[in-house]
Amino acid sequence: MLVIMNLVYSFFLFYSTYSVFIVIKTFIIASDNGYDELEKKALIDALAVSMLILMALHIIQIISSIKFKQDFPGELYIPLVSSGAPYSYPGAPRDTPMQIESIKFDTFIIAITYNINRFRYALINAKQFFKPFLIIAVLLFVLFIIVLISLL
Repeated sequence: MLVIMNLVYSFFLFYSTYSVFIVIKTFIIASDNGYDELEKKALIDALAVSMLILMALHIIQIISSIKFKQDFPGELYIPLVSSGAPYSYPGAPRDTPMQIESIKFDTFIIAITYNINRFRYALINAKQFFKPFLIIAVLLFVLFIIVLISLL
């Protein structure tokens, strides 16, 4: 189970790093009026849907933190998505739960919704849509095999 969680987390980490660059590139092109109306619509729709998803996530985290503090008074609540500053510092205790940096999570959501909208509006085909996922999956598989061989 831990191996699967680490693979999922690694996939998220790679794709979110890719997403940061995609979002920066998209905003630079959009600021130079390099997109047509359909591409701009896809971008604006993606930003709107991303805002709703992120708002829902933060509301769920607020409600869960209140519930956690009621059920476990005196315990430290560590959210799944946050800035990470107090929790994921170098040398943090090993029992610190996995945590997702908010900037990576936000760009991950924006990139996913933007690519879905581009696919939905036929601005990209299925091959272009799944290409980043396939590349990251192959990289993780290669890393997994390298780690597995090194353990033997």
